[in-house]
Amino acid sequence: MSSTGIDISIIIPVYNGKNKISKALNSVLKQNFSGHKIEVIMVDDGSKDGSFDYLESIKKAYETREIMLVALKKKNEGVALTRNYGLKKANGKYIMFLDQDDWIEDRCLETLWIQAEKTNADLIISGVNMVDDDGRIIETWSLDPAKEWNKYRITAPWGRLFRKKIIDENNLSFFNTKISEDLYFNMLFFSYAEKIDVISYVGYNWVQDKLSESHNNWKKISEERNPLRMLNELENKMGTNGYLKNKREEKQYFFTKYLIWYLLYCGKNCTAEETKILINNIFGWLDMHYPDYKKYSWKRLGYPKGERISVKATVSLTILLYQLKLLPIFLKIYREI
Repeated sequence: MSSTGIDISIIIPVYNGKNKISKALNSVLKQNFSGHKIEVIMVDDGSKDGSFDYLESIKKAYETREIMLVALKKKNEGVALTRNYGLKKANGKYIMFLDQDDWIEDRCLETLWIQAEKTNADLIISGVNMVDDDGRIIETWSLDPAKEWNKYRITAPWGRLFRKKIIDENNLSFFNTKISEDLYFNMLFFSYAEKIDVISYVGYNWVQDKLSESHNNWKKISEERNPLRMLNELENKMGTNGYLKNKREEKQYFFTKYLIWYLLYCGKNCTAEETKILINNIFGWLDMHYPDYKKYSWKRLGYPKGERISVKATVSLTILLYQLKLLPIFLKIYREI
């Protein structure tokens, strides 16, 4: 328990979520976590639909002795700065993030808490159910603790417990960007944390909204959506003595995969000239920071263990096409499919 007596602070960014957030809040209020104090920090990011008034009414109606609801309001700045605002107000020993249209299972907090306290881990990572708007499960990712790569498979900040002390002592925060602010925070935390645990439990339900801002941001090119801007900042801020200290190869594959994924996703909506610029910028960044990415060939499809074979094949094929100078032609065909 923290010095404030609060065990877990749950941070929920809210933007025009008056008609969406009730399921998320109800899932927290239903937690069977007797004897532990929970703080729910709901941060309204300049909503225009009366969300803050709704949050205030929920606070008055449902606050209990063990679950303290906090409703805060700020100007509209985006999810990264909204989470940072919540972090500054949080008092718990551990931090959990919850998005306004998602929800957690009834024993989620208890399960993650028990694991964190038992192993003294700085970060507990669990799996996720991907669900549609009606709550039907589309796909479930249950992570195998025996496979090291499962620590890196999910880059979102939810579905896990972060030790607040690590965040405070190293002044960690989300990077203000339109793309992958969650990847930035997770990898930054990895670089300072000492112990990270994965559990097979699945307690987080993530709504697949194809119209969401975060989904559509991957299709657009602009300076505020430039992943290299975020990665340069991350390279400058990462610690050198934490969990990633001797994980050079894992970091290399992680960033290679991420940039190739970005290239394939964003490139499908780019012009031929924009695609050439993307290719040069992405592989130029890898050549500068992780030049051994070239070794991920067909002969190395066994690495990393725990990664999906389809993803490893995509990474290897893209690198091969780049080396053969055929990647622009492939992406031209890919755009037209």
